[in-house]
Parts: sequence; C-alpha cells; structure tokens
Amino acid sequence: MSKRRNREQGMFDGLKDAPTLEESSDAIFGASLPVAPAIKVKMIEIESIYPDPVQPRRAIPSILRERWNSTRHTFEELFEWWTEYMEGHFHLATYLYDGETERSRQRPDGEPLYEDFEFNNPAQASFIRLIELASSILRDGLTNPISVTRVGRDYMVETGERRWLAYHLLNIFFADDEEQDWSKIPARIMPERSIWRQATENNARQNLNAVSRARQLAILLMEIHGWKNFRPINEFKTEQDFYAQVGDGHEWRIPADKSELLLQAMGLNNQTQLRQYRKILRCEPDIWKRADDEDWTEHRIRSYVSFKESDSPNIGRRKKSPLDQAISDMENFKERIIKNAEMADDDMRLNWQEFARQQSDWWNNLARKLDES
Repeated sequence: MSKRRNREQGMFDGLKDAPTLEESSDAIFGASLPVAPAIKVKMIEIESIYPDPVQPRRAIPSILRERWNSTRHTFEELFEWWTEYMEGHFHLATYLYDGETERSRQRPDGEPLYEDFEFNNPAQASFIRLIELASSILRDGLTNPISVTRVGRDYMVETGERRWLAYHLLNIFFADDEEQDWSKIPARIMPERSIWRQATENNARQNLNAVSRARQLAILLMEIHGWKNFRPINEFKTEQDFYAQVGDGHEWRIPADKSELLLQAMGLNNQTQLRQYRKILRCEPDIWKRADDEDWTEHRIRSYVSFKESDSPNIGRRKKSPLDQAISDMENFKERIIKNAEMADDDMRLNWQEFARQQSDWWNNLARKLDES
C-alpha cells in the first residue's frame, strides 16, 4: 500500500535545502566566468583610422588596390576612380537616395525596363554594394559600430572596414550636411587586437568568399605559430605571397589542441575543409585575384585549378593548360590596355575606341567560326 503525502506538507518542502541554480552551475561547469567589461562606443574621426593590411575581407577590388594607396592618394581619388568603372549614365546620388536607377527603371506597363540587368565587372558590383551600405546608413543610421584598436595616436580597423569606407563616401558627398557629421564614426576601441574576434565576425557572414577564407585561415595559423616566424606583408611583392607563408602543411602543421578552435573560428565542419582552404593559398596568382574579385567559392576554384595531395607549395602547382594560359595572358593584356587608355588624351581616346571596336569584331568572328566548326 503506498504512503500518502501529509496534506499539510508542501509539494516542494523537501527541496528547501536544494542548491540554487547558480550553485548547481558552478558545481557542473566550475566557478562563474568573469564578465568581460563593456566596451563603450565613441565617435572617432574617420581620418584617424586606417585599414588592417592583413584583413581577410577586401572591400576594395584588386584593380583599384593596385592603383590607389591610402598613404599617397585621397578618398576623393578612390571614389572618382571607382566611378570610372561604372558604365552608362551612372548617378551616385540616385543610388544614395534610393531613386530610379538603371536596374530599377520600369516600362509604362510596370515591367522592368531591363529584364536581366547585371553589373559587368567586379569593380561595379563591389562599388554598388558599398553604395547600398552607405544608403542604408544614410536612411537608418549605423546600427553596428565598427571596432578598432589604438596604434599610437591613430586607430586600425579590426572589424567594419566597409562601414568605415561608407562613412568616407557619405562625408565627401554630404560635406555640407549641418544635421549629421559624417567625419566621425561610432566605434568600439578594443583593448588589444584579436585575430580570433575578427575571424568570428568575418565568418559569421555567409558571403565571405573562398580567397577571403583562405586569408583568414592563414593569419590564424600565423597567430598560432607566432608572428615572429613570418615576414610582414609589406615585404612581399603580392599580398598572396604573404599568406602563402603557411601554405606548406608539413612545415606549419595544425596543433592537435588547436584543431577545434580553428574549425569554430573558420565556421567549418571538418579538417578536410581546412586543408582545402589552405591549398587555395598556393593557386596561380591570376586565379587568386579573379576568384577574390568575383567572389568564387572554394569548389569553383578547384574546378579551375587541380592540386596534388602534397601540401608543398612548390609541388602543388600544376602546369597551366593552353586555355588557362590564354586566360591569364588576356587578363594581363586587358589590364595594360585599361591603364593606357585611361591615361590617353581626347585625341588618342578616339584611336582607342576604334581599336576596341576592331577587337570586338575579331572576337565575334572567332566565336562564329567556333560555332560553325
């Protein structure tokens, strides 16, 4: 026969001496972790901030990074040159004010004027993304302050380089704005630089391309092995060579006690993915540049470049196919043509236009012959 509970006894009276939730948590997980001090947001002059030279996510496309240098050129020059890559009748103000643009224009019946409107090159696409961000900040304000670390009397961006660039764009365009001072940006001044904190924010974004992820992995590996073992980025001819210092997986192995930490920071599921992104550090320079500008995935890079199983940077590169070589040669040729055409005076521009038309006819004839064959 079961015993009945005394009616005067409360249901939870037997738990009067039970530990509290906090005591239980401490017993299971150890003493409570110290709470990090809150970092206050301050308004900082955008001119006193400079970008992190090894930041994995590049806000400015390679064709402009090769031309513009923050220590020698102004931001007015950067945006002026960036605008030159926008084709047709591009009006920056229309995009900033959410007006009728080429891609939003409609016919009288309400249908899009351009069904398959696209921006034709990476410089255009990246500039539009920056303008969209600036327009959002203009409309709704900056909801997520950037983070910086102090370097002498100045500051270096830890997270938020595109937001900082957007403020430069707004400061130039709305220099006479009496209601809003765009020369200062809300920022958290972090006590010290953290590669891991930067990685967490970068990889929380779904649009981080494969080259950016490879850069991220590289600087995390450099952090693990100690920066004193690697040359600084300004000692290299190309930025890829800086990151490729950890391209050899035999020399710069991932310590067993750091694998899980790396996977979490990179937002990856397994060590095979870590090896695949490390291999990107050793791809051909023209593929690296194009993949970064055009936001290629890791799978697409592998479809263009095959790697051997060896992690040696010298062994891993294969000889280019004739098509790969032709693409590489053509990319270099186009860059030279663009630079020379940009420097031409008005008289020479007519010659460049005629040259471009002839080349267009030649490519069209080649495509037609290949179709016929």
